[in-house]
Amino acid sequence: MQYEILRKTGRLSNGYEGGRGSLYHAVVSGIALCGTEPGRLSGWGVYAGEKVTCVKCLKKINKREKI
Repeated sequence: MQYEILRKTGRLSNGYEGGRGSLYHAVVSGIALCGTEPGRLSGWGVYAGEKVTCVKCLKKINKREKI
């Protein structure tokens, strides 16, 4: 499965480790595997991350790879 590793931009984009750092999602066609998408005042970051840190996205990736 092909996906981009991106984080949300905007004021409330952090959500990792109590607001420190960034939460990176596996994004396919503008929507993360966990179902999240940017709000009206945010978007997906321009620079890709090195690894997915969203727990929900990681579960979906693992589930799809087992099939």
